[in-house]
Amino acid sequence: MKKKSFFVMFMLLETICVGCGSNPVGDNKSPGEEVMIPAQSDGEDGGQPVPVHVFLENDMIVNPKITEYNFENAQEIGSVQKIYGILPGSDVGTWYIVEIEGVEYYYGKYDKQEVEEIKLWGYSIMSDQYSLANGISVGMTKEEILLDYPDMAVIDFEGNCLGREIDGYQGWNGTSYPRSYIDMDSEWEYGGKDYLWTDQFEYVMVADIDFGESDGLPQYLGLLMKDDMVVAITFFNPTAG
Repeated sequence: MKKKSFFVMFMLLETICVGCGSNPVGDNKSPGEEVMIPAQSDGEDGGQPVPVHVFLENDMIVNPKITEYNFENAQEIGSVQKIYGILPGSDVGTWYIVEIEGVEYYYGKYDKQEVEEIKLWGYSIMSDQYSLANGISVGMTKEEILLDYPDMAVIDFEGNCLGREIDGYQGWNGTSYPRSYIDMDSEWEYGGKDYLWTDQFEYVMVADIDFGESDGLPQYLGLLMKDDMVVAITFFNPTAG
């Protein structure tokens, strides 16, 4: 009888020890309980959309400084292309694209203007000789940008998201960039379709800019991409025009 009791006790102790060996220190799982492996999330946000990145005004300082020429001076310094098309506000007129030292400037004159005013609508940095104070420059890859700023929105020019879901931005606005419906300008080679300045790029990476003005128009940074590389840097108003 004593031998049988000793054998039962020995088997019980062995079972307990085996259970201890299969349950690591710090694991609170009870014996026989199924181990639950947590699902992997896309970053710290758990896969949910995050607010779009907001740069400060000082982040947007360009080095070397960009000169904003009036058209009279620009046409004397740089090379000029012009195309008859649609200007901001959907009125017709003439676009003048002027390239000066790696920067493209976009000027326009409305047909309905009584005064011969040719207005500067914006510019794009096309050369890697310039860089923003935040470190962004032409020639960087999409991966390099997202490594530093993972909350930049990656979208096409119709506003469709091409990457991580981002909230709080209004998308691309191309009204301040040259565009022309097919055959509006008899001297322009359209290649069988409307001319859009953005057709030379594949998509855009977008971030908001905080200028500290609560009542001002929003302004965005746009990184124009081709082959997953920054080929132009521009600034635009998502709600204007």
